[in-house]
Amino acid sequence: MRPLPNMRGKRRNNPLIGIFNRKQGRPSRRPFFIRPFSVPPLSVPSVRLAATVLAPLAVALLSVTPADAAMRGYIVTSFDTIRVEAPVRIVLTTGSGVSGTGEGEREALDRVTLSVSGGVLTVTMASPPESRFADGKPASVPTLYLATGQLRRAQVIGGAALAIRGLAGLEADLSMNGNGEILLDQADVERLSLYVSGGGRITVSGKARDVRASVNGPGALEAQALDARNATIANDGPGSIHMSVYGPATIVSTGSGDTVVGGKPVCSITRRGVGEVICGG
Repeated sequence: MRPLPNMRGKRRNNPLIGIFNRKQGRPSRRPFFIRPFSVPPLSVPSVRLAATVLAPLAVALLSVTPADAAMRGYIVTSFDTIRVEAPVRIVLTTGSGVSGTGEGEREALDRVTLSVSGGVLTVTMASPPESRFADGKPASVPTLYLATGQLRRAQVIGGAALAIRGLAGLEADLSMNGNGEILLDQADVERLSLYVSGGGRITVSGKARDVRASVNGPGALEAQALDARNATIANDGPGSIHMSVYGPATIVSTGSGDTVVGGKPVCSITRRGVGEVICGG
């Protein structure tokens, strides 16, 4: 087996970037989730991180084949908040005009509803007809490609997968309530709030001056690729938190889950549970 190349001194590639490896504008007919990743050789820790972060999502993304795929456009007006209540996959790009398209089985796309009220985009999906369950096949999961100028808040309720690229601004809030997943790539915000409730996962890369992170349940927060200058961290259950902080880090652990803070943190730790707290590891 050939040894991995020495990556010391070189800029480490983001293992999430392959998810967004698409041209802007109208999506091609080939679903984004079958595009092979184009990532140079990584160091061993990066390979492990990519496998941990992307493997569960990659399995889910293989459920639709090109033969099943159809395209549909949705009418979407301006929004800065997204609330996902449907079992769908969403790729959301910020910093551009507002748009919405869908890819997947036609029947599934027709059951998806996108509604905007007060700047909040809500994504829902009607239940499939009973006849769809007669053949024993699982319901189809469509993929939506959305774009907006600026995003301030994102909430996933249930088992959806939401991938966001290019989140920037003064303040942003991500909330995962359920067993789904939120992936945020290339964040550049002043204040970032991250909340995981349930068995879901939030994965973040980029930079933020001030971060408030909380996990309540068996879920996970993976923010090793986030450059945080100040952080307030709370782990109140059996879930796990991994972050990188380059400055003050206030940590409160009351559950059984582990909290690991890397980078160059200056930690203040309150530990009331049995979970392990590692600062500077």
